Amino acid sequence: EYQAEVGEMSARAQGYIGTANAYIASANGYVAEANTRIARANQKYTWYDAQYAKLTAEYARGLAAIKGS
Repeated sequence: EYQAEVGEMSARAQGYIGTANAYIASANGYVAEANTRIARANQKYTWYDAQYAKLTAEYARGLAAIKGS
């Protein structure tokens, strides 16, 4: 009687573990997607930052030329 009950509990626990593992795998997929998007956003930010630096330097050179410095 107890063996049957323990076996049933074990089977139920295995089912819960399988469900939990499926949720974890799904969450890992979302994390991977978020990391990919963050990396891409970081690439864009780095590029925009470099463009801003170039334009700022170009503006400063042009302003200096107009002022005759």
